Amino acid sequence: MISGRYIKGNGITPSDALAKFGKSFKTKRISISATQEDLQIHSGVSLTVIKRLEAGKPISTENLVKLLRSIELLPEFLSLIPEPEISLEDEFKQSQEMAATLQRKRASNGRKRMPMLKSYD
Repeated sequence: MISGRYIKGNGITPSDALAKFGKSFKTKRISISATQEDLQIHSGVSLTVIKRLEAGKPISTENLVKLLRSIELLPEFLSLIPEPEISLEDEFKQSQEMAATLQRKRASNGRKRMPMLKSYD
């Protein structure tokens, strides 16, 4: 749950997800006829880390990216979370403009104007 909302996929525990991912990774590695040692040489990731991943244990994001790049799955991994339609910089500018507009509205609504008095010269 994030902010009280249900998120699909929360029915799987992190350890189950890691185990499933490790098994899938190993299956992919074998399907491209690569040994763990081949992957170690190609990716620059230690054999211990490769074995940890395939055993369903956590590894660093950096090592995961190196390994996915080595088995040519990095583009698919990066496409899992689509890029926002608006850049973070533009989103920030919009939020700043909106905040400034609200601030101006609050400032002008908070003041009551005094009626003009007639002058009797």
